[in-house]
Amino acid sequence: MPIMNRGAGSISLHDSYALVFTPMTKDKFLRIYANLPAPERGQVIAIIEGKTYSWDVAFQEISNDTELGRKILKYLQQLGIL
Repeated sequence: MPIMNRGAGSISLHDSYALVFTPMTKDKFLRIYANLPAPERGQVIAIIEGKTYSWDVAFQEISNDTELGRKILKYLQQLGIL
């Protein structure tokens, strides 16, 4: 199975296959983010390499097309959020 549970809902980012990111993936994240109530945007959405990231940080990283933003998108796609 490509998604590996390592406890407490963590997901491995080193799976044996590559997820394909399209502008649609990024657009879907941006639509979800736009519809979140402001207080929810501070909530943790991803844990990558032991660090937590909120919706706000994810938005900044994904909008700026950073490596971290791509990792967050991959994590959210593996969780089935995107």
